[in-house]
Amino acid sequence: MSFVSCATILNSPTTKITVHTFEKSEITINDTMIKTAENKGSFVVPRSRDTLNMNVRSNHMDTTVQIIPVNSPAYHLNLFTVSLYGLGYWIDMNNPRRWTYPANIFIHPDGTFAMGRINNFYRRHNINHLALNLSLPYINFFQFRPQNLPKRNLWGFFGLSIGVEYAYSDNKSIALTFGGTTDFTWPFPVSWHPEGGIHESMFAHYLSLEHQFRILRRFIVGTGLSYSSTGWYYRDDGEWEWGNTIRPEPIFMSERHRTIGLSLSTYVILGKRFRLGISYRPSFYRIRPRPAWEYSHVISVDLLWNFRFGF
Repeated sequence: MSFVSCATILNSPTTKITVHTFEKSEITINDTMIKTAENKGSFVVPRSRDTLNMNVRSNHMDTTVQIIPVNSPAYHLNLFTVSLYGLGYWIDMNNPRRWTYPANIFIHPDGTFAMGRINNFYRRHNINHLALNLSLPYINFFQFRPQNLPKRNLWGFFGLSIGVEYAYSDNKSIALTFGGTTDFTWPFPVSWHPEGGIHESMFAHYLSLEHQFRILRRFIVGTGLSYSSTGWYYRDDGEWEWGNTIRPEPIFMSERHRTIGLSLSTYVILGKRFRLGISYRPSFYRIRPRPAWEYSHVISVDLLWNFRFGF
């Protein structure tokens, strides 16, 4: 008659428990001790109606947690055997496979604990922590207006930024970022030295401060202010053919503008540490040279890695 008892059929004799902590810890269950790796550790324990005693010890706490068993989802499937007078419930009633333990247990720094889904835990306890952000602005689009010349639109690859992020709420944070972008011609690192002809290029350094909002768990939208130093240069080496410069007098122009404006960004969270997004830094006021209201921008397709301190 076991074919109508869901827990007996679907559940294995053991179940897995994963314990999450905020720092390196030693966790002991049933006289088995493990050390956490990346602030978590896992146990495989026999299913039972008995309460488990778990001890968690670290440099800042020593706490004991009682893990109370609950009816497994497979046991509740016996509802569909009601037409057989609840036969599945009767068969599984005294079977240890009826029981399970919470799959995830979260130990807080003060020694208290919670049980639930990982995403809910990270969302509700994603507060009062610092993180390091490293990003690669891979594709960059520039708009720049040299003085007394038409505006220039250039694009290219590569850049680098570093910043810190402070989460003060479950879905809000402050991010300070310093970085630089270029319009390198090739989409991969390569030694390239152009010869002859016309060469035009741009780069930008920036400092931005954003207020960020997490939306639907997977998206981060940021708004704030930025200060930029954007450089442009133009060089005409004359006509060049087969290693010979036909017109020997080169033309060279360059400018650098210091500007202030906005910093806007949108990212999608693709993993525990990785984010893919677009950053848009429009500038409206030129500080140097010759203060003036003037529009320019840098738009980047950004690859970002987020590393939390102490988590």
